[in-house]
Amino acid sequence: MNNVLKTLVLLLALVASAICVAEQAPTINVGIYYPQVPPYMYKSDTTNTVRGVIPELLNQFFSANDIQVNYIEDNRQRAELKLYDGEIGMMVLAKKWSKQPEKALYSSAVITHRDFIYTMQPQKLQALDALKNSTICLRRHYVYTGLTEALDSGRLLRLDTDSEFDQMNMLVNGRCDFAYLNEHVAQWLKLHQFADAELYRSDYVVDEIGMTLALSLEWQPLLPKLNAFLQQAKESGLTETLLQQHINGPKG
Repeated sequence: MNNVLKTLVLLLALVASAICVAEQAPTINVGIYYPQVPPYMYKSDTTNTVRGVIPELLNQFFSANDIQVNYIEDNRQRAELKLYDGEIGMMVLAKKWSKQPEKALYSSAVITHRDFIYTMQPQKLQALDALKNSTICLRRHYVYTGLTEALDSGRLLRLDTDSEFDQMNMLVNGRCDFAYLNEHVAQWLKLHQFADAELYRSDYVVDEIGMTLALSLEWQPLLPKLNAFLQQAKESGLTETLLQQHINGPKG
């Protein structure tokens, strides 16, 4: 009888353990670009935690849906390939930037993403179709649809760098005529890294798109909930509040 009780207790323990495993929250791997991109996504200088508008929005969303999140740092090109393979479940990626858009799903816009041309020499700023014989600093592996004609025609010569900081640094040090940057990233860099630089921005937007989150196909059931959350965050002012906090605040 004692052995029967022991066996029963063991079976109950195994069942309880199986139930606990079954009830564990699923985990999603989220790709975070490296080099970092403040104010959108970066690591804190003091705590080494992932911060920025995107992670803080996602942390709230995943917490509300009982999903564990694991942030993975990688460069844009490798992260995109991992997304298609399902190794990464989510990353910042617009459909028109994607190499294989049919292999992912895309959320509604998190933030409006606007790109401008920046220079230290305002006399060089002209309409995009009038720019020629000039160098422009861009990020390696990035597709710039707004500059396609100017680059393909040779009117602008592309100089690739590893980060937005490097783009701005090369511009400030006279190694390129222009830098092509997102307005929010440029604001952060000017405020925190290049406060003494006299920067001038084109009076026209070169390219504008909704910054979206791309999901691997296996996470399709999550997409309607994510879109509803992003819409609520936008309407409540949460997204804009986080954006301004991370533009104006330090990385720590």
